[in-house]
Amino acid sequence: MPFMAVNPLSFVIDNLLATAFSLYQQGKLPEAAQRCRSVLQMEARSVDALNLLGLILSETGQEASAEACFREALRHQPETAEIWLNLGMLLKATGRFTEALEAYDKALHGWPDMAAAHFNRGNLLRELGRPQEAVEAFVQAVRCDPQDPDAYNNCATLLQKVRRHEEAVAWFDRALRIAPDNLDLHVGKAASLEQLGRREEAGAIFERVLVFQPEHVEATVGRGLVLEAAAQTEAALECFTRAAQRDPAHYAAHWNAALCLLKLGRYREGWPLYEWRLQEPRELALRQLTEPRWQGEPLAGRTLLVHAEQGLGDTLQFCRFLPQLVSQDTNIVFELQAGLLPLLEGRPGMGRLVAQGEPLPEFDLHCELISLPLLLDVTLDTLPVSGPYLDVRQARLDVWARRLGPATAPRIALVWRTTTPGDRIKSLSVDQLAPLLATGMEFHVAQKVVSDEERRYLADFPNVFLHDDALGDFEDTAALLSQMDRVISIDTSVAHLAGGLGREAWILLPFAADWRWLEGRYDSPWYPSARLFRQTTPGDWQGVVAALTGVLNEQG
Repeated sequence: MPFMAVNPLSFVIDNLLATAFSLYQQGKLPEAAQRCRSVLQMEARSVDALNLLGLILSETGQEASAEACFREALRHQPETAEIWLNLGMLLKATGRFTEALEAYDKALHGWPDMAAAHFNRGNLLRELGRPQEAVEAFVQAVRCDPQDPDAYNNCATLLQKVRRHEEAVAWFDRALRIAPDNLDLHVGKAASLEQLGRREEAGAIFERVLVFQPEHVEATVGRGLVLEAAAQTEAALECFTRAAQRDPAHYAAHWNAALCLLKLGRYREGWPLYEWRLQEPRELALRQLTEPRWQGEPLAGRTLLVHAEQGLGDTLQFCRFLPQLVSQDTNIVFELQAGLLPLLEGRPGMGRLVAQGEPLPEFDLHCELISLPLLLDVTLDTLPVSGPYLDVRQARLDVWARRLGPATAPRIALVWRTTTPGDRIKSLSVDQLAPLLATGMEFHVAQKVVSDEERRYLADFPNVFLHDDALGDFEDTAALLSQMDRVISIDTSVAHLAGGLGREAWILLPFAADWRWLEGRYDSPWYPSARLFRQTTPGDWQGVVAALTGVLNEQG
């Protein structure tokens, strides 16, 4: 039998490549790079050597040289999916997201079932803020590799982020069938269960994880959230504090500790921790400015930009602090939501008002509106609540007086639902108000969004009047509230507006209410004219409506 001729050069190259790859796997990167370069001296078109050298250079911070290697390899073999994948990961690491996405797409063009390309593409789409496409990419990654728990986990955590918690639980369950001992997967599932209100199940999972790993930070935070939702604020605070001690950079631990401290009225401890919201500016749509932030130093002769943040109710609650700044002989520019501009324009102490999205004038310093209590050292004893701090121009009051006409019974403004995502726990369904509506009072709906189903239900109550077509801005809402005998509202911006106007406000609160209403109180130090009606058990709006209906019948 004749012997086949062996190419000595090919034999040497193959051995060098094998040695280079072995050294690379052992973490001996300089030695592996040397072998790759030796191969390229003998065969400059060696795609395997170029690809491996590109990987080595990218891992040693030589991104430009690594990119050159990958592109040279692709010049010789433009359909090689693995090299497109490696180039994509390099481009993503250097912040060139659009080019990285193109590289992943080319990898999948050459190898449609390449799980790693789908997986990395999903991670990139998530960072680009394209969650629906990212979910589909992870679904494809799982299709290509059904045994990869990371793909299931990434899909589940992304579904959590877009509040699709039912689906997230299903994906965590699929991952757990593959990796049942992965504690992080159990914690992720429990976090979604907690958001779905299935807190007993979530709490049991967090407890089990902490038995196996008492120092697990995410489980500790999760247990704190379950306790907080059960109105066990002190115990929740202990969890968040412990988690923050274990991981001093953990955003959720510090943030939720702040909410607990504020709910407990421990403002001097809570305000500094509340500044942790600035670590996640995208979550709260915070301003990103290059000018220095005000840290409480004297302001005399300087211009300070105060910018509103979070919701309309937050702006109405915290704008009360602006007059204290004006008294410091400074120029104030107040950037706020456009819908509040007519209400606050021209009011003493509010400074120069600019609607969000409009060009800003020049300023020296800036700060967020809700940072003012920290900078002004506000405590429960020093809240500025001497009287109403909002009012309405007479012309707008006259317009609404004509619209309303003479009263036939005591007038009550009514808000039962919020349209803010994630705040459904604060809302009632309109049919739950039936005992209240049957009292015969004159009810005027002060919310701007009323569904067709709600309209049909309210049509059976001739004592209920809708005004959603006439509520243009918040001065309209304020004018309506100003002509009511009282306001009944859930925890929404209308409640803060009523309090700021000094109107008698009955505020309906869920079992674990927002920190602004403190804990266990039925009055509000922020709004002396407010009375709080709280759920005594989670979800029990029937009891709340019965209680306020009883008081209303007594007082008339």
